[in-house]
Amino acid sequence: MTEPRHASASGAEAPPPAGEAGRVVVDGAPLPYIAGDSVAVAVLRSSEHPARGGTLCLAGDCGNCVAEVDGVAYVRTCQTPAVPGLVVRRHPGVAMPPLPVVTAPDLGATLAGREIAVRRIEVDLAIVGGGTSGREARIAAERAGRAVLALDAEAGDEVVAIYAGQVLIVRTPAGMLHVHAREIVVATGAAEIHPVCPGNRLTGLFTARAAERLQAAGVDLGTIEAVVAVGTPPTGVPCTPLPGRLVRFEGEGRVRAVVTADAAGTETTTSCDAVILGLGRAPRDLLARMDPGRSATVVGPAAEVAPLPPPPTDGLVCPCSGTTVADLQGVWDRGFNELELIKRASLAGVGTCQGGACLPHVRSWIAVRTGATPEPFTARPASRQITLAEAAADTYVDAFRHTPLHDEHLALGARMDRFGTWWRPWHYGDHLAEYWAVREAVSIGDVS
Repeated sequence: MTEPRHASASGAEAPPPAGEAGRVVVDGAPLPYIAGDSVAVAVLRSSEHPARGGTLCLAGDCGNCVAEVDGVAYVRTCQTPAVPGLVVRRHPGVAMPPLPVVTAPDLGATLAGREIAVRRIEVDLAIVGGGTSGREARIAAERAGRAVLALDAEAGDEVVAIYAGQVLIVRTPAGMLHVHAREIVVATGAAEIHPVCPGNRLTGLFTARAAERLQAAGVDLGTIEAVVAVGTPPTGVPCTPLPGRLVRFEGEGRVRAVVTADAAGTETTTSCDAVILGLGRAPRDLLARMDPGRSATVVGPAAEVAPLPPPPTDGLVCPCSGTTVADLQGVWDRGFNELELIKRASLAGVGTCQGGACLPHVRSWIAVRTGATPEPFTARPASRQITLAEAAADTYVDAFRHTPLHDEHLALGARMDRFGTWWRPWHYGDHLAEYWAVREAVSIGDVS
């Protein structure tokens, strides 16, 4: 391995960071981090992008920083603390991360893995979110004499699902927590709007709150002339605010210029090394959209009706699935004119953030065509990519269940495969003859 160069996020050489706490390994190269860094921040310190491009929010709302961390794909690096020796591999730029290939499986072997503890508790009130609205809800409940369980992602409590029966599934530093709550309050706040326009997959794009976090962490985005802001500029971050609306980004790999337009449509091109975007906010409602019976109480910005962004006309809408504005138009022209159908036909919103970045734009795009704003689509567990081991912790399912006729099938030369968690015959050696037997005569299926 070669020693990494130390640089600012704008690409300028810089001395090694003071107070270096250790190294993480990114695509085979060691990168330094400072105590308190997430993996994404540590990567940005070394003038790299934690994934392959796109606007970074550093708040867990999008999929633009996901990578493979210690063998687990689709991990939000902005939510993953940097620890010594952590191995990070960025996903391929135009494909899914590869699945591990097992060439000679031993069906009787036990796969080695860490033990995942599961704790189940019952509570009166569970509050999800540690921001202002969550703290206010907790204070009011405690004053009323209620016992409160507060779940805050900043403290490592990631609520990954809400299920019927008032059940929360939470990933914690100590393992999985299953919470049966008499009442649930969702106080998850608001997420920042991401840009949709040509060039929005370049590196060097940050939301306003991401820029503020990087400034607080001591990550230099560049000089005030090289860092520009479109929309509401961030607080305390040196940058040059630009008037007008966003039109597009320009550059090869990294943003080198941003194009804005005034009210008359006159375009202005501004050279830059980084762009900060304050384009407004939308409710962070993923968990609320997951609530099957709408039984949870949603408070604060997560419950507010925020104005939608202007309908996009070009560019990448859904970074997770690679859905463009042209893709939306394509499915619309084929008759998919309802949000849930557009989602399924175009794949917008089915990726790792389930609409965290694209949903406001898709709703706006539909609204301008129908004259009515569609309600957000239902979200599906999990809100974070948990492993199969975490999902199945403290449960047991025989992955190789046999029907009573299993040995009979083998004696007849069946090739077995799994269907619905059972081993059943796929064929008996001549699949064409079996096909015609089914079409012209009769067949018997072992469904036990």
